[in-house]
Amino acid sequence: MCTVCGQMFCPKGCPEYEMGGGIYICSYCGADIMAGEEYYSLSGEYYCSDCIYSSRRTAGE
Repeated sequence: MCTVCGQMFCPKGCPEYEMGGGIYICSYCGADIMAGEEYYSLSGEYYCSDCIYSSRRTAGE
């Protein structure tokens, strides 16, 4: 985990971000989605697992 931004994969705005290496870029947080990493493709956009899991909600809450 990055000590600057606190994320597993630094978004483009983080000073520790290293360009390249990702197969896709998360449409929500901008993190690289690396080869072999789980991701979600929704309506032609790519999302990393962290963004999907952090967006989960239960109906009625």
